[in-house]
Amino acid sequence: MRFFVLIAWLLSFGSLMAQKAKCDVVLLKGDTTVCQTLNSKGKIKKEDFYLGNKRLFTRTWTYAENGSYQWEQRISKGWFVKKNGPAMYYFPNGRLFYKTYYRHDQKVGPCVSYYESGIVAQTCSLHLKNGKRDGLFNSYYSNGNVLTKQLWRNGRLQKIFTYRDESGQELPIGDFKDGNGSWLLQKDGKVVYVLTYKNGKLIQEGSAGSFVPFSQR
Repeated sequence: MRFFVLIAWLLSFGSLMAQKAKCDVVLLKGDTTVCQTLNSKGKIKKEDFYLGNKRLFTRTWTYAENGSYQWEQRISKGWFVKKNGPAMYYFPNGRLFYKTYYRHDQKVGPCVSYYESGIVAQTCSLHLKNGKRDGLFNSYYSNGNVLTKQLWRNGRLQKIFTYRDESGQELPIGDFKDGNGSWLLQKDGKVVYVLTYKNGKLIQEGSAGSFVPFSQR
């Protein structure tokens, strides 16, 4: 029995060594070994993180034509490969655009996105249940002032705690309340767009000219 266990270990060890041999760059970070595979342009394509001979996780990198790029962390269990851990997305200038976390292919929050200047654009403490938004969601203007603060439950908008203009002044929301009604989006003091919800679900959207109060529908 010990002989077969030893053979299995040797085969597994040999497989891992073969994988590491394919690395274009090998980095040592404390007890962790990072095996980097590069693409034809010399940029990182994939990173495998090992502790001893055990692969902990893999980060895959992708690049867009406009220069933006991202990496997502994945783990393998048998034949299944799923996003698990942090995911980072960058502007072409290298500044962070968005970061979030996954557990078994589902976003679990928290998350934060940025303007290209580095100012926070959105924050959330979302826990996606079955892929649906659930939790607090805040968004900001490019000057750092609060735009809106919202509460979502199971993919449905429940409350809008605040809605402000770029200077920080409170704006009227409309007749939206507890998941029902219309939210009036304003620009330069004028209503330009309307989002209408029923039981927290968006049922209609359009320009302000087509707006009819929810109570009259």
